[in-house]
Amino acid sequence: MALSRKQPGPPADLLPGCNALDTMIAMCAPKTLLSVSLQSSPDAVRDVLARVAQTVAAAGQNPTATNNIELAMAEALNNVVEHSFHETAKGQILVEITLDEDVFCISIRHDGTPMPGMRLPEGRPANVGVDSANLPEGGFGWFLIRSLVLDAAYTHRDNWSELVLRFARLPEG
Repeated sequence: MALSRKQPGPPADLLPGCNALDTMIAMCAPKTLLSVSLQSSPDAVRDVLARVAQTVAAAGQNPTATNNIELAMAEALNNVVEHSFHETAKGQILVEITLDEDVFCISIRHDGTPMPGMRLPEGRPANVGVDSANLPEGGFGWFLIRSLVLDAAYTHRDNWSELVLRFARLPEG
C-alpha cells in the first residue's frame, strides 16, 4: 500500500485573517472556559461555584473530580470573602478558568487585603489529637485545598492579589 504525502504548504484551516504562525499559537493557547466577576459576598460565591462546576463538567471532568474542584474553590473563595474583605460586599473578585491540554487553571483575582506575608499558607494539617474543647477554629482549609490541586501559586501587585489553582483534567472512563 502506497502512502500519499500531503504537499507542503499552509494549513487549510487557517483562522480568518491569521497567518500559519498565528493560527498555531491560537490552537496551542489555553482555552478560556469561564471569565466572571462577582462581589465579595457568600451569595455571589455560591452562584459562581455552580457555574464553575457546570463549566468543568461540560469540559469533560468526571463527577468526583468536578466535586473536588468545587470544594477547593468554595474554600478559596470563602477565604477571600472572609479574610480579604472581612465579610463585606465592597470588593471585586474575578474568576477565570482556562483549559490547557489536560490541566484546568483557575485564577481568582481580587482587590482585597493581601495574604499575610504575601505568600500562601503552608497548609499543614491541624492538630486534631486533642479533646473536642481544644480543637482549633481554623487550619483545615489550606490543607484541604493543597490536597486537591496539582499546585497553587499566589502573587500580589498593583493592589490586586491573584491565586492560581491548577487541577488535573480527569475525564470519565
